[in-house]
Amino acid sequence: MSAVLYLKVLGATFLVLGLFLVLFYFLRKGRMGWSQGSGEIEIREIRALDLKHRLALVRVRDRILLLGLSEKGVALLKEWPDEVA
Repeated sequence: MSAVLYLKVLGATFLVLGLFLVLFYFLRKGRMGWSQGSGEIEIREIRALDLKHRLALVRVRDRILLLGLSEKGVALLKEWPDEVA
């Protein structure tokens, strides 16, 4: 295999990998439009307690919800009115 052909194949490989990384970044951030909704639900923060348990602070319309997330499901721990809304 000549050096020129090797460089072309290597360049094409890096180009494809770069495109996949850019696509993954936009899908992860929700900028492609697929994961964005009407704005009624906003995840404010998620904190891991351990490997299997998390706390999530979520705004739904005019309410703030503290949710417990685990393998067994989702539990509402606390609810507050949203003063910003």
